[in-house]
Amino acid sequence: MFGLGTIGVPVLLWLRYKIRSPGVLLVGILLFWHVPVYIPPFGSGQGDSPGFLFVFVWAPIYLVGYALLAGGEYWLRHRNISVLPSAM
Repeated sequence: MFGLGTIGVPVLLWLRYKIRSPGVLLVGILLFWHVPVYIPPFGSGQGDSPGFLFVFVWAPIYLVGYALLAGGEYWLRHRNISVLPSAM
């Protein structure tokens, strides 16, 4: 269930609705939790099991972040504001 929430939601939003910002957050989360494992103060340097643990333990917080980013991206895409000011 946590795997579906942590990884499946951003992939679904990207593929079905073309909302990319949660996918970018997912990549950032995965890089953040899998790279420090190889640094001696954070991990033993022998595997990435702590990375998987932290990805799944914080899944509810990630889902809130995904929802906020997806909502913000949806809102920004559907605003009716021109980029260039019109000449009067």
